[in-house]
Amino acid sequence: MHVKRWAPMALTFLALSGTSAASATADERPELPRPDRYFLRAAHQGNLAEIAAGWDARRHAATDCVKQAGAILATDHTQLDEHGRALADKLGVPLSGMLTATQRQELAAVKARAGTTEYDEAWLDSRRAAHKTALALIDQQLDSGSNPEVRAAARDARPVVARHLRMMRADTCRTESASASAPAAMHANSGAHSAADADTSGQSAADNREAILGAAALGSGGVLMVIGWRMAVAQRRSM
Repeated sequence: MHVKRWAPMALTFLALSGTSAASATADERPELPRPDRYFLRAAHQGNLAEIAAGWDARRHAATDCVKQAGAILATDHTQLDEHGRALADKLGVPLSGMLTATQRQELAAVKARAGTTEYDEAWLDSRRAAHKTALALIDQQLDSGSNPEVRAAARDARPVVARHLRMMRADTCRTESASASAPAAMHANSGAHSAADADTSGQSAADNREAILGAAALGSGGVLMVIGWRMAVAQRRSM
């Protein structure tokens, strides 16, 4: 009888203890550093804008190239956002489900030119500027981010954003470059990145060979080797 009287109380105590332990574990989870939280939120907002702009281009662009570019942006940024939202949810970072007022205004300004070549030019201009900003955001995260998972997300997103920017360089639309894989250099996580890195794919094979030789000379620590290499290259170019 004594055991039966205390059994329900013991079960209640264990249940409450388990709940308290789970709450304590959640409360004790260290808060994600502010730069990492900022990146997840800013990247998410950027993805929302690119998805909206991509679908709008598919409907309103005057040229097939911009329509195709819009489809590529919508698809790629949807995938990036799925990964970003999953990571933000895992790390306890709330995300907005809406575009900001500024983003809505920018998209509306482009949409006002729907059905004309002016739309295509305005769309390319706006997406080019947005992707340059996105690259700067990614590079800042790679330089100063603390959380390894957030840094990995930034590193994975960089070649996609850089490839999109190459599609829209110099007021042109070149969707054929979208099918090419991003250069391996785009995966580097150092702070040497910039928006201009998106143009590195155009570097000639000869320049690449010279850069490799120069790096090898520097790695050996031989200053005279570097000088000799430069003289040889200069002579070869003058022939």
